[in-house]
Amino acid sequence: KEKKMFTEAIKKLESELNSEKEKWENLLSEQTQKNEREKLRRKEMNEEVIKNLIEENSKTIDLKTKEAKYYVQSRNDRTISKLKECHRTQLQLLTQNYENEKSKIFQKSESERKISMEQIFSLENKKNQLLRE
Repeated sequence: KEKKMFTEAIKKLESELNSEKEKWENLLSEQTQKNEREKLRRKEMNEEVIKNLIEENSKTIDLKTKEAKYYVQSRNDRTISKLKECHRTQLQLLTQNYENEKSKIFQKSESERKISMEQIFSLENKKNQLLRE
């Protein structure tokens, strides 16, 4: 009889132990699932943050690129304007030089004029060349 009670007590304890074990296994499983969901949620949040940062950086890069292009274009425009001004000044000086040489020729003798006319043609060619440029 004592053995029977002892056996029943052991079975009851085993049953309670199995029940408690099952309860803890379920809690562990639930917690593992919660942890996985939280891990996934954080991963998605991080991916969204990274995506937003990439978009922001792209916009910043686009803006900086536009600013740089505008700066280079402005600088190029100023350089071209200065070159055109230099070209005009050079053309004016050549024209003035041409006119001076021309007036000097008419003050020279016939033989001197032939040589000077060649110089004028040379200057005129230079002037025309500059006008074409």
